[in-house]
Amino acid sequence: MKKKILSLALALVMCLGLTVPTFAAKAGDTSVAVTDSTGLSITLELLTAFWG
Repeated sequence: MKKKILSLALALVMCLGLTVPTFAAKAGDTSVAVTDSTGLSITLELLTAFWG
């Protein structure tokens, strides 16, 4: 029973950890640029058609 509770707690912590970058973004941000250690750069654009 302790292992199940611990697993649930860790899963919740991991899910909550994903929300921090979401709240760190500014309200007007619609794109994110990511560059890895090899120099590969990717830009992600947010589609605002669904969210107005």
